[in-house]
Amino acid sequence: KGNVETSLKLAQNQAIIRMVVCMAFLSVISLVLYFFTFNIPYMPTFLFVEFSSVAELIAAIAYGPVFGVLICVIKDIIHMIIFNTSAVSDFTNMLLDSSFVFIAGLLYSRSMFYGDKKVVQPEGSKVKDYRRRRIFTSAFSGAIISAVPQFLITRYIAYPLLERLYSDRGVTIEYILQNYQVSFDRIMRHLPSAISAVIPDMDGISKAIVYFNLPVTFLKLFVVTSITAIVYKWISPFLHYRHKDKRRK
Repeated sequence: KGNVETSLKLAQNQAIIRMVVCMAFLSVISLVLYFFTFNIPYMPTFLFVEFSSVAELIAAIAYGPVFGVLICVIKDIIHMIIFNTSAVSDFTNMLLDSSFVFIAGLLYSRSMFYGDKKVVQPEGSKVKDYRRRRIFTSAFSGAIISAVPQFLITRYIAYPLLERLYSDRGVTIEYILQNYQVSFDRIMRHLPSAISAVIPDMDGISKAIVYFNLPVTFLKLFVVTSITAIVYKWISPFLHYRHKDKRRK
């Protein structure tokens, strides 16, 4: 009995160490991906796309939603300290990414998917893996659900903080809305008149967030979900340190 308990304790300690190492590695990957930002044509310059959420979503799927959020926090704190960037920008990014990662990771948990098929395959045949479908379903659903908190965070936390801290530099709600309006007018000029006629005018910051921020966020999260769904199958053995044959046994 003593040997069994010792072996179990040793295995648990090894599993914890492996998880800490993997979390550190995913945090580095998330921080590196955070450096590569892309602007979208016709969008305001302060709206950009980056794919650091890939590592955060992988952590949420592999270890649970709390660990995905933990990587979000680590990434933005390190980024803010090293590069002395705007605290509001990193804080907002942390809240936005955390809302998506937590919801997607929670939906991925097995308790949310009791309906998954469990097909009994003849011995030696290929076992069908439903993880990719679960990842895409849970992450895409998480992107839709997180639209509400992301709107609230941007409208009532990020922009008021920017105005309060940087109003002396001209960063006000009116200035932000003016930048949105320039992009809106540019897009409307390129749309057919039949379509532009039915689109309501952008007469407030809330509409601007709906017209610009949410579509950009959906595009980013769709790419993040697709990448994660594709690569997770191949990196899962490394995250859990399980050989294919041992896992099947």
